[in-house]
Amino acid sequence: MKKIINVWIVKRDKKSYQHRYKNLLDQSEQKKAASITSVPLRIRFIEVRAKLRWILASHLKVDAKTLRFSFAEHGKPFLPEHPDCHFNLSHSGDYLAIAVTEIGEVGIDIEQLKQKSDFYPLVKRCFAEVEQNYWLGLPESQKCIEFYRFWTRKEAFVKATGRGIGLGLNQCVVSPGDLGKMLKVPEICGPEKNWRIHDLDCPEGFSGAIAIQRADFKIRTKSFS
Repeated sequence: MKKIINVWIVKRDKKSYQHRYKNLLDQSEQKKAASITSVPLRIRFIEVRAKLRWILASHLKVDAKTLRFSFAEHGKPFLPEHPDCHFNLSHSGDYLAIAVTEIGEVGIDIEQLKQKSDFYPLVKRCFAEVEQNYWLGLPESQKCIEFYRFWTRKEAFVKATGRGIGLGLNQCVVSPGDLGKMLKVPEICGPEKNWRIHDLDCPEGFSGAIAIQRADFKIRTKSFS
């Protein structure tokens, strides 16, 4: 039987700044929130952290207020009291996406599609040559969506490794012939054949992906209330 990655894609509740959100945060999170001078960004931080706590608590069947986070060497958060619970978070626009699983380190990325006048500087800096050649050969009408399909896969991959973009996005090569596989990865990440990338079922106008170092998994999308 395939192992499960649970995924929540949650729309932000921009109308509220309820105390119930802030009250779920621990002292360090509240201190971080207080340091954010932009009110919209502060509200977003509080809501995102609270909803992450709610979802993890629901999955683990514990009190959200009792969850204690630590951070790995390169900044990826984890729950030291629940070492088998692997999770990752991404947010863009009005949505946040959260993946939770017991089958291994996971990375998730969601991005709102934004048409740019020129994607090429980012493509040249962050895509490997084989990816650049594929993207440059696309019709103009497809370049925006395909840019984000590659971008979210790369982001999900580097987040799954725990090293983030410092790993080098142009060193993490998505196979143009099969966007579910990595064509090349840094040696420290193990064999590229062991990695799998999967599309997220995103709202219209968004692109997203999940990455994990195993082949036998199934994504289960869950509702948030």
